[in-house]
Order: sequence, then C-alpha cells, then structure tokens
Amino acid sequence: MSGIFKNKFFIIFLIVACFLTLLTMGLNLAGYGNLVSDIANIIIRPFQMFGNMIQNSVSGFIGYFTMFNELVDENAILRERVQELEAEGSAIREIKEQNEFLLRFFGLKQERPDFRFQDASIIAGSAGNYILEFTINRGSFHGIELDMPVIASNANGESIVGFVSNVGAMTSRVSPFIRPANSVGAYIKRTGDTGIVEGDFELGRAGLSRFDPLSRDTDIQVGDRIYSSGYGMIYPQGLFIGTVIEVDSNPLMQAQYAYIQPGADFNQLRDVMVILEFNWDFY
Repeated sequence: MSGIFKNKFFIIFLIVACFLTLLTMGLNLAGYGNLVSDIANIIIRPFQMFGNMIQNSVSGFIGYFTMFNELVDENAILRERVQELEAEGSAIREIKEQNEFLLRFFGLKQERPDFRFQDASIIAGSAGNYILEFTINRGSFHGIELDMPVIASNANGESIVGFVSNVGAMTSRVSPFIRPANSVGAYIKRTGDTGIVEGDFELGRAGLSRFDPLSRDTDIQVGDRIYSSGYGMIYPQGLFIGTVIEVDSNPLMQAQYAYIQPGADFNQLRDVMVILEFNWDFY
C-alpha cells in the first residue's frame, strides 16, 4: 500500500513539475520572463526570510552558549584569584600582627638585655577571666622549662601573665598568677612599699587579684601601679603586675589590702612571651 502511495505522489509531483516547466517556458517565449522572475522571487522570498531567521537564531543561540561558557571559565579564574588574594591578605595580616607583637617587646629588651624570649600563642583554655590553666604552642623542643615566667603586651605595657606549670615536647601549660594559691612578690611603684600579690578564688572569677599583707600605715592609693619585686624565684624584678582599683582594711589585724586589676587582659589574651633567661635582681 505504501509503495502505491509513493508511486502516486511521484507521478503527481512529476506532472506538477512538467506543468510549471512548460508554463515558465511559455511565459518566457511570450515575453513575460520578468513576470516569471518576479513571481518566483515572491514565492521564494518568504522561504529565504524564514531560512535567514532560523540561521540567525541558531547562530545567536550558539553564540549565547559560547559566551556563557566563556563567562563561566572567567568567573572560575576570578574566584581562584580572589581566593589567592584572600590567602595572601591573611598571611600578610598574620605577619604584620606578629611583627607588631614582637615590636611591643623591643623596648623591654632594650631595658633588659639579659632577657631571652620565646614567643608563643595560646591554643586552649583562654575563654574568660577565671582560668585554671591555659595551653601554649611551645614546649621543651623550643627551650621551655618549668616555672619560666610568661608575660603579655598590651596598652598597659609588658605585664605578668603567669608561669609555666607543665611542659610537653611541643606544648606547655601556663598557670595564671590570679589563680588561687599563686603569688608574686610585689612592690608599689610610687612608694616602694612591698607585699605579695596573691590569687583568690572569688577575685579570680572577676579577673582580679589581691595585694597584702600591708600595714595600716602603708601609703597605698587607688591608681598605684604594682610591679614584681623579684622575690619568689619565678618572676624577674620590675615587671608590671597591675593597678590598684580599691583599698580596704581589716581592723582586727590592723592591716589593709588592695584589689589589683591585672595589666594582662585575660579576656583578650592571645599571644604571650616566655622569658627563657634573665638575671636575678631584687627590689
């Protein structure tokens, strides 16, 4: 059946083709060749326009995806470059911060050439004022030993933080001086009166320490700066401990004591310096 249909279609197509050919030849012989050409152009033009439209659409479609792929590749390159710049910026910031940290100790090194330092960063146990111990990223491999003093630097200058209480190969633990049972031999910078700065459980929770025993005749005032005296065989003489924020007395013992705001900000503590060596001197 399909063969018969194909044969009929071919015969009809052949007849139409022959008719159009004879018609065209007749019109040309009769002098109507331009008319034939115009009719042909009129018939063909819509197909040409449609073909051009399809061609332009296909070209635009292909061009769009080509441009899209180029933009994807370009964005990937830009993202990679941004990541590289961010990494470089982070490294530069770290170097800058490290240089600023070391520069803050330059003045102390000039004053105390006998000091030998090892910088360290706190890696655990630094959340909050009341700290039993915290861990630094330096150990015996870096020359750290038990009871070495640890200091920090901020707007108050170089201040006592605590001492090394445990040493591992690559890390160590530091016990803050505001911890209960810890103490620092101290003196008042303004008057020279001496005493002991001791850790206290309740005060430690507020990030404070206590300066005593002081006789009732001791001239101590709010705002006085307290420094280490060198007694106690841990901290060298002349390191800043803190500032007096309140003075109180004990009538029964005929003595007075003071609350000390440490120079080291334990809430913001991040980088510290371990004093590896120093010459003993006493106030």
